Amino acid sequence: MNPVKVAIDQAAWVPERDDMDWDQAAALAIDWVEDRCRDEGGARAVVVTNTIDSIGHGALEQFARAHDHTTRRSRGARPGRPVLAYCVQLEDLEYAQNLGRRSSLVAVEGFSVPLSGWAAVVGAEDLATGEPAEYPAELTETVERLAFYGNNGFGDSYGKRQADRIVAGLSGWTADQLSALPAAAVGAGVSAKGAKNLQKLIERHSGRR
Repeated sequence: MNPVKVAIDQAAWVPERDDMDWDQAAALAIDWVEDRCRDEGGARAVVVTNTIDSIGHGALEQFARAHDHTTRRSRGARPGRPVLAYCVQLEDLEYAQNLGRRSSLVAVEGFSVPLSGWAAVVGAEDLATGEPAEYPAELTETVERLAFYGNNGFGDSYGKRQADRIVAGLSGWTADQLSALPAAAVGAGVSAKGAKNLQKLIERHSGRR
């Protein structure tokens, strides 16, 4: 499912799993993005993290030094090349997508931002299983509708009202399904600011149930 295609040619992700440590997750992502670099004629990759401080994982540190390491705050990285996004926030994910346009992106999931919805929207391969990300068919229409109304980040009264109406209709959704929506919206082209506004609406409605 790919309701609004973000212009990434190839995408993958490593979900957070109890049976996989951070070094194993990073190794899967590194192997995948190195293949993309070779396929793109020896392209220089870029690692996107939430902070420019030490990453804390030896192989990933080494990979970042051999290529480039950036954050959304430092910017300056050249777009259109393979990207490895490591344990990112919504703003970092949006930035990583922009860098990976017309190229490739692999995202390693952290604890704070569920990426299952994003992975399905961009057609990402699950590197832990080799399978495409699963996304229940009943969620497709919701992501499409949110992307349609999310051009202004749900900041104007009309967009916010429409998003509020959509979220209010999700009373039968599980907590996991709801938590997947903000990153899914980013994958569908909604800004990180819009996804965070959506997250607030979800939290508000969840508190009423």
